[in-house]
Amino acid sequence: MSTEGFDRDVFGPLVDIEESSLLKLASRIAHQALGLPEEASGRLIASTSGSYNIVHIIELEPATKIVIRVPATGWGSGLTSSEAAQALRSYGATSHFLREKTTIRVPQVFDVDTSTNNEIGAPYICTSFVQGKSVGSVWFDTATTEAVRRNILASVAENMARLSALSFESIGSIVNKDNMELGPCLSFERQEDDTVKVKASGPFTSVASYLEENTPKDKGESNVMVDDTGAITGFIDLDHSQTMPRFLGYSRYPSWITRDWDPLMYGWPALTDREDPPEKLAYYREFYSQKLNEALGPDIESRSDLALTRKSHIYEAIWIACLSPANRSDICRKLIEEALEITKDDAMDVFYELGSGEYEDEDEWPILKDNLERLCS
Repeated sequence: MSTEGFDRDVFGPLVDIEESSLLKLASRIAHQALGLPEEASGRLIASTSGSYNIVHIIELEPATKIVIRVPATGWGSGLTSSEAAQALRSYGATSHFLREKTTIRVPQVFDVDTSTNNEIGAPYICTSFVQGKSVGSVWFDTATTEAVRRNILASVAENMARLSALSFESIGSIVNKDNMELGPCLSFERQEDDTVKVKASGPFTSVASYLEENTPKDKGESNVMVDDTGAITGFIDLDHSQTMPRFLGYSRYPSWITRDWDPLMYGWPALTDREDPPEKLAYYREFYSQKLNEALGPDIESRSDLALTRKSHIYEAIWIACLSPANRSDICRKLIEEALEITKDDAMDVFYELGSGEYEDEDEWPILKDNLERLCS
């Protein structure tokens, strides 16, 4: 299986793990977890790399697929990190918790090893295989109909509503599969030499303290798998999943329909094959909030979170602007543009006047302030 394109600066010798070693590992786990014959024959059918994991898909006889995920922290300076080991165990605990307490479709974790004392000589997580294609590969496929897009959003809303009943006293990662014990928030952090470590912070008992130290988590299109109709088959990549404030958690819009609120990262109109226009994204957000409303049913407390849903893209944009200098000016300009209902160029003029201290008209400033408050409330 070709590993061309895998980043050796990030993954180092993990790129060179032998297929035979992967098959031995998969066979042992399948025997222990699934009762397959010892040393079942099989083949490596795919290997892909993301930003922080190499993912191997292995098919064992008879027609059983399992996934072995090897993290970038499995070599070099990140290998001995207690945080890296905790991140792997948290992945397993989170999967178990969600499968036990909800009907959310996530991969079953068969085995977690934080050591190098195994067939592949590296830490790993072994999970069940999730059928389907990622939303990222389906959404802009020319064969995808509008009905499929709407079904994707309706299916995401239905699944997110299933999380509404869960409540935690702090913000952090699930560390014990048998209870709701929370540990620190965990995130990947790339070093100057391109190797990867896991950063730990918290757990947090206030939203403000969490927002000051963490960046938005991606409820992204690459992590949501769907069938041909747009129905969700599973949520994959549970790396560093954590409890969240509701407006950043279950009640938040999916990230692929809020792209216009981070203008630096938004490629429309130059990339029409990979971006939706603003009016289309606004339509999808309204559709999604309607479907979430339906999925939440009559529960008054959960339905009150819909107000957070309808503003979640704005709150997230402000959070990004606070933490990322590169994105800040465009997001601030976007906020002014929407608040005052003016053109992009006029909004940029106001932005520069604010920065230079020239926007001090006693009539204009109260109007801007009131409109910004109205936009966010």
